[in-house]
Amino acid sequence: MVEIRRQGHWLGSHVPKRRMIADQTRQSCSGFLASAAGATILLAGLCTLPGQAESKSLFDVTVNAGGTSGSKGFSSFNGFSNAFADTNSLNDINPNYTSTSPATVDGNLRGVDIQVLYPSSGPGLVFVVPGLNERITFNSQSTRSGNEDDLESYLENDTDKIVTRILGLLVETTATDPVAGNPNSLQSKMIEADFAFGSNVSPLNGSRGTSTGSAEGNAPNLLSLAARYGRFQAQGNDVNVVDLPLAYTVPLADPRYAFIFSAPISYTDIEGYQSYAGSLGVGFRFPVLNFWDLTPAVRIGATGSEDLGALAVLASASLTSNLNFEFNGLELDIGNLLAYIQTSDTPVDVGDFDASYDLENTVTRNGLSLRGSLGRDFLSLPANWAVAVVNTQIFGDAVYIDNYTDISISIGTQASSNGLTWDSIRLGLTYTFSDKDFEGIRINFGYQF
Repeated sequence: MVEIRRQGHWLGSHVPKRRMIADQTRQSCSGFLASAAGATILLAGLCTLPGQAESKSLFDVTVNAGGTSGSKGFSSFNGFSNAFADTNSLNDINPNYTSTSPATVDGNLRGVDIQVLYPSSGPGLVFVVPGLNERITFNSQSTRSGNEDDLESYLENDTDKIVTRILGLLVETTATDPVAGNPNSLQSKMIEADFAFGSNVSPLNGSRGTSTGSAEGNAPNLLSLAARYGRFQAQGNDVNVVDLPLAYTVPLADPRYAFIFSAPISYTDIEGYQSYAGSLGVGFRFPVLNFWDLTPAVRIGATGSEDLGALAVLASASLTSNLNFEFNGLELDIGNLLAYIQTSDTPVDVGDFDASYDLENTVTRNGLSLRGSLGRDFLSLPANWAVAVVNTQIFGDAVYIDNYTDISISIGTQASSNGLTWDSIRLGLTYTFSDKDFEGIRINFGYQF
């Protein structure tokens, strides 16, 4: 009989018995998985049914001309960009506008103000980005439409990195950018994914397949599935998020050492504007001491949204530490992550625009979780409760939310003594908040087998 030392005491390894229990409950667990995942998806659907509330526009154009004002919202970035500095489109928004009208055109680009000024009846125009202190004059053409074409070319070619700098302004000043600047962005989700498979401090506590202490013998590979639905308020905007994390653990002969792969994907709806994101990461867990393991990891991810006019690729490297202690029937985990993450500097096409995000950041994610027995079994497995608090801080290039906290509670089945054989199921809630105008709650469901 193989013995396993974990947190300073010896446990007899009853792998055949555990596998028998797992086999006996697999059918029940699968039914629970389907029911819980179905309930999560149903709740997400109910919370995002169309017609419940009028969606806000993230792209608006207001044309002031002839003593009158006209405004129009757009359902996509392409519609906004095509109308912003085009005489025919501006006339549709405000019929008093003509090609010889002095006018001011105010644009709301996902929360960033931009302007086109027509200071006189002449052909010249001025492009203004107040947040960048930029005023660029176009007056080399004999017609207003010719100067509008020059402005269009200036933006499409990202001359003077103007579009890249506007993208940076979106990350720095808004809570809805899909790339970075908020907890629902790709940048934050990549860091969260590394922390989740490198520590036991997560809303899906116990499903990462960890093993501290010493161990010998064979251990099975583990597949971890999860479904999460979140509803957030971000600068007055309704945000709905569905995450589908997927992880696969391949332990070595000594199961304290393991390769861990993860491929989370997510869908985000911001006032009806949709975006998609995903990443692929690989880490290697190894023990330092009986109660301490480390997981270095690398990850690459991408996000895109035709609605929001955003597309980016990010790459990261991280190191996660997990400390595990037992006392008075409770289990305490302390997780710490240090990561470096940056956007690709290769320009990408967003509609007619050739530009890229230009971000480099260092991120820390630190938290602790406490778990205890519920004193009963669930699906023939020991059940427990868990609470966790995790803080994330982002350094380097400016982002709108650089400090936020997650507080989570969950209940579920206890992972096995060596963390590598029992089925494990968890269901819980996470509340996320920051010192900026952002907060929300997520429903978390995870299943390991």
